[in-house]
Amino acid sequence: WALERDGPSYHSANEVNGQLQEALKKDPQVLGRMQMHYEAESSAADHGLTSEGLIKACKRLDSSPQDVVEKQWARELLQKHDAGEALFEEDEVLSYYDFLNVMLGRKRYKVYLWMYDISDGFAERWSWLLLGQSFKGIWHSGVVCEWPEKSSEFWFGGALFESQP
Repeated sequence: WALERDGPSYHSANEVNGQLQEALKKDPQVLGRMQMHYEAESSAADHGLTSEGLIKACKRLDSSPQDVVEKQWARELLQKHDAGEALFEEDEVLSYYDFLNVMLGRKRYKVYLWMYDISDGFAERWSWLLLGQSFKGIWHSGVVCEWPEKSSEFWFGGALFESQP
């Protein structure tokens, strides 16, 4: 139920579920331990797990004598953290769903919806004279994704296009 409640969409929750099902085949206890690690470091005051809490949970997992699947996940996260890679926004608080995504190695990218007037104000000034009808603008919208190596704007114009924002 936590994935259904906290997941941003059916598809993203389904992807996480698929990864968890593979992990559960290897170790049927992994999900219970993941819940325990999340709850041990999450704070009611913060309404979830802070970056410090995530690092503490990973260090505890890494130092555990048990050789379990989530120990490798924690090790990989600690290596990324030690290399200076931001695991998530510093002031962000993780829900259980977010915690599972981070532990499973899923990447998070910033995505924006852009909407702007491609006439740069020309339509508002001249549409009445040219078309006999007043328009505030000629609107364009696109989804901008910030990938680590570049940013891309995806937009529709009879087909789906990708361009530099």
